[in-house]
Amino acid sequence: MASLAQPPDAAPEPVLERILDSMDDGVLVVDPGGTIVTCNAAASRVLGLDDGALPVGAGFGETFLLLEGLDTFTQAVLDAVWGDGEPRRAVVDISVGGEPRSIVLATTYLRGGARGGRRGVAVVAVFGDITEVAALREAEVRLGRKVEAQLAELSQAYRAIEERNARLAATMRRARVARRAAAAAVVAVVATIGAWAWRSDAVVADLLSPEPAAAAAGAAEGAVWTVAAGRFQRTASVVGRIEPGRVSRVLSPAAGSVRALRFRYGQRVEKGAALVELDLSETRREYRAARSEFLELRQRVERLAGWEDGREMAEARRRVARAGDALARQRRDVAQAAYLLERGVVAAAEHDAAVEALARLEDDLADAERELDATRDEADATARERADLEYRNRREELADLEALLRAATVRAPASGSVMEALPAAAAGAPEDGRRAGERLAEGLFVEDGQALVEIADIENLSVAAAIEEVEIARLRVGQRVRVTGDAFPGMELGGELIEVAPHARARPDGAKGGPVFPVRALLDKLAPERRRALRIGMSADVHILVRDDPDVVAVPLEAVERSGDGLAARVLDPETGEARLVPVSAGETTLDSVEIVAGLEPGDRVLLSSR
Repeated sequence: MASLAQPPDAAPEPVLERILDSMDDGVLVVDPGGTIVTCNAAASRVLGLDDGALPVGAGFGETFLLLEGLDTFTQAVLDAVWGDGEPRRAVVDISVGGEPRSIVLATTYLRGGARGGRRGVAVVAVFGDITEVAALREAEVRLGRKVEAQLAELSQAYRAIEERNARLAATMRRARVARRAAAAAVVAVVATIGAWAWRSDAVVADLLSPEPAAAAAGAAEGAVWTVAAGRFQRTASVVGRIEPGRVSRVLSPAAGSVRALRFRYGQRVEKGAALVELDLSETRREYRAARSEFLELRQRVERLAGWEDGREMAEARRRVARAGDALARQRRDVAQAAYLLERGVVAAAEHDAAVEALARLEDDLADAERELDATRDEADATARERADLEYRNRREELADLEALLRAATVRAPASGSVMEALPAAAAGAPEDGRRAGERLAEGLFVEDGQALVEIADIENLSVAAAIEEVEIARLRVGQRVRVTGDAFPGMELGGELIEVAPHARARPDGAKGGPVFPVRALLDKLAPERRRALRIGMSADVHILVRDDPDVVAVPLEAVERSGDGLAARVLDPETGEARLVPVSAGETTLDSVEIVAGLEPGDRVLLSSR
């Protein structure tokens, strides 16, 4: 077989790389671990990305989940990765720079290993831009519909003309008959009047002059509205954005280094799954020192509890007893020396020495008794309480350290997809201590309380919005919401307010206007087909039901008019039918009606103005 000839000094260029670079369609290969293995230049061009935005070796999930407008494409590739292995082909819509694009995506699930095993599997995604083709197809469909509509209009107009001609011909026949009958009647009337006038000398002009007409019954009246009590609803509307149902931020329980990561960004994890292994060597050293102090404090508390029967008190009592015995013996010696001194048996100096020794032993007994009192005071109520408090404090600290060591394996607080925890501060140093743009990785040192990752619940969705300060007083957690949007036409979603901010925030991007209050509503559980039509980040119109009363008197806006400093309505008298101006008090107003607090009762009939 012939081979491709190359210059002897030229470096061989991989054929596969040359083929991929020459293709107009994007090619993307993702391995089972979610890592981008192969990516040609056309992939970035079709998706509207800068060169190098899809680096080989990067994680697919963490790369694409952060890109705006590619949610549909990302989900389709993930479906292929986690799917049943069958080839798929679909047309997906993306947004590039705010402009919609349509791309055709084909995914193939490759298997490697002996006899078709699942070792070395990978997903190959081939996609191309068909925006112009789709636009031409859509224009062709619109043109066809327009032509069909025009043909239908022409056919209807032709039928209308034929029907009008038929009616005109019938009308002309009736007109000819009527003209003949009217001409005969006029001739007969003129002849009769002429004969009567000739006999009675009456003037024909007087006969033909009209008599005075009766006065008009009244001016034309406007429409009449009958007042009735019914349901009155009022909503507060605001534009929001579709977001994950709940986002749980996972914080580091202690300062330490990341020993191992047990997840991939974009991966779905269940509640309780291991996410991060931390190296808490410093915490273990603190625990050992705290354990040693805890044991010493426990022994001290136990010793003070049995202090009266303890070794220290026994030793102090023995010292007092020995000093007392020695003093008693010395007193006997002094008495004997005094007796012998009186009889001249001993010298006076010996008696004086015995008296001095007695004084010293009395001092020794007093010192021993004071030491006994001091030893007893070491275990008084204050000392025992202080020792008990120190013991309890150290026991609680030890329990906290034990909990930290158990938390060295950080687990998911909820089920959802793992997302990167972005720094909390928008500018300057991040609030969580992590440098901006620094991703969690093995060996990275994290501070106590630092955000590690976020768990996003993408199965359940929410909608976040910011409402004006004039409406915030009406909002309460638990109020029902209705959500619609241009991005999902024909769908109306229900939900419930779950968050109403207690404080305001400035408008984003320096927009003008007063402060706004963030609110969040959790959407009701969606059917799979409805859930697939929604994407994170879509804009939505949120209508919050702030009032729903079943028995309220309300009338159209046209029924109320200004009267002096107040409002009034024109009520028809049930007997005469005449309209009289009745003062009314108005409550809340909707787009087409107004609540009547006082002045009107159910059954009243009011005139609607023509404005």
